[in-house]
Amino acid sequence: MKKPFILICIFVLVITLSLTLICCNSEEEKESLVWEEIILKDLLPKIESDDCWIITNNEDTLYVSLYDKTENDVEAYKLLCKEFGYNINIKEDEYTFEAFNQDGARLKMNYILNSLTIDLDINYKQDDSNDEPKEPEHTEEQAFAIACAEDVAEEFYGNGVDWVSPTYMQEYLIDVEGYELDIAKYAVEHANINWSKHVKRNITEILSYDGYTSVPCWISVGDVLDMLEEEWIDTIYYEDEYDAINWISQGQYFIESLSETYSFSNDYFNKNRAFEILFDQVYPDGFSYDELMSMINESDVDWEEHAIDRINYLWEENNTSDIQWSTQPEMLAHIKEQMSFEGFTDDEIKEAIEQAGIEPDCEYDYAFVKHTNNYDLYFLFDVDNNRYVYFGTNDTYVEEGSVVSADLELGEKVELVSDTTDDDGYHQYFKKNTENGTYYDYYGYSYTYTLYTSPWEVAVILAELKNS
Repeated sequence: MKKPFILICIFVLVITLSLTLICCNSEEEKESLVWEEIILKDLLPKIESDDCWIITNNEDTLYVSLYDKTENDVEAYKLLCKEFGYNINIKEDEYTFEAFNQDGARLKMNYILNSLTIDLDINYKQDDSNDEPKEPEHTEEQAFAIACAEDVAEEFYGNGVDWVSPTYMQEYLIDVEGYELDIAKYAVEHANINWSKHVKRNITEILSYDGYTSVPCWISVGDVLDMLEEEWIDTIYYEDEYDAINWISQGQYFIESLSETYSFSNDYFNKNRAFEILFDQVYPDGFSYDELMSMINESDVDWEEHAIDRINYLWEENNTSDIQWSTQPEMLAHIKEQMSFEGFTDDEIKEAIEQAGIEPDCEYDYAFVKHTNNYDLYFLFDVDNNRYVYFGTNDTYVEEGSVVSADLELGEKVELVSDTTDDDGYHQYFKKNTENGTYYDYYGYSYTYTLYTSPWEVAVILAELKNS
């Protein structure tokens, strides 16, 4: 009775050993892919794998299975293969890919469950079924219409009109030559016309002149697309020429043209206004903020000149308006803030103030500054009213107070009494020297401050700080 049981145990043991040997043999056959050992490596884009099985590797064929590839890996490798030249007679779906290169080599790939099989055969013979379909035989009327379209296209190009579109050609064959719509469409589709040449001339014409003003102008991406959609039946006729347009350069040219236009009209122009115009016309068609700003910053526009015009205008407007500014430095601080919002840089505004010769009336007679690594400290002195102001650019704290017990202009050491700070028995002083000033704090420490030649500039900084 024990014999059947023993036989069953032996059978199970044999099966287990067999499966183990099969698995071990399979693991031994899989290995890392060493691309330098692939004989046809120059005919394929490189691919890496830590788990592969090379079945055939000779001068004519390569057959290898890679067991560690995701779907994204496969799609990326397909794209590389197309760019590598396997883009003739492509047949592909989610799991297979087959294509030829210009030398006739066939690449076939299969993908399933993380396994990618690559089959390359450089001597593969294509069947006649892989050939491109031949042109159909034309009827006599179709042939005449095709010949007419080709003649008209050649006649128009370079003779006044310069270019012709499929839409115009179709209308011409119907309205002038008397063909029916179906014959006209057929002729446009089958005529041997270099539409690419015509559309390139068309785009060049659009980018060069404005038909209403005859002034060189710039056109947006959207404008070109709208025009081409109307004139050119199939985007394949123009996409290469359209993609080749340097839109950054066109944007710079447009900004330069706008700059001249605003100069003629005695109006101001700034980067913010330029950006708004570009944003409205271009950004929806795919340009980023950085690309638009690149058009503006790299254009040959004299932004400093526009800044001078703008600050002169704002200075006059604010001086004659109903707005009552407490001080002119406060008004200039407001103007600087407005120009900064309009896109002018700090350096452009500073240069414009100097070039325009603007010096606002200022209540302060002396200004001193101490520069540190991260911020600046300032003292302003109103000698007539014996007042001082102390502030820094590291925060919004402003200390105001009285100058007592001595004469600052005579170089005497004056005491500074804060309006708000309780000195609690401590004192602070300031002494004006020939080229600088010395500040003595509450604890007796002294600090050297540089004499500032233009007190009104420091007063503007103070006004900006108070408005922040």
